[in-house]
Amino acid sequence: MVPAEVLAGLTDALTAPVPQDVPDLWPVLADADWTYTRNDDGTAQAVSPDQLVQVERARLSHDGFVWRTDATEQPGGGPQIWHAWLHDTTPAHLLVGFVTALASPEPVQRGMHDLTGHYSVTQERSTITGDHIVEAHIGRLEAARARARAARRVQLATQSSPAPARSAAAPAAHTR
Repeated sequence: MVPAEVLAGLTDALTAPVPQDVPDLWPVLADADWTYTRNDDGTAQAVSPDQLVQVERARLSHDGFVWRTDATEQPGGGPQIWHAWLHDTTPAHLLVGFVTALASPEPVQRGMHDLTGHYSVTQERSTITGDHIVEAHIGRLEAARARARAARRVQLATQSSPAPARSAAAPAAHTR
């Protein structure tokens, strides 16, 4: 199962305004110390510093590509923990949101002894309380709602623009 924080990176980008200049996702991963290889045929691969996660732009067919992400139990491969596939037509800002969350060094917050993670996950005690987690979650939801409302206002403003006036010389169209 894809970690909620990684999936949220993609879904949060759905409600955020589309940036004018979307960065390429490879530098996002390279800035997080992922190794990166690009091939002449358009395929590419990045591997996390611990070699447990790989992001790949792979050839799907003779005319298309797919973004594939795999998390495995052992460096360089082994049994798969989770995977995600995104088509190459996925908007770039969504891909960047996904890999930004994927490469984040921030620890994920889980309750002690929760069985939502892989058995190899290391749990450490934290000074963060349940109230802190709830407050952060509410803040994130409020920010997402505000972005969605702002995007909706922009959309409504562009839809409600008055139609251009008809020229007096142009005859009205007849309808049945």
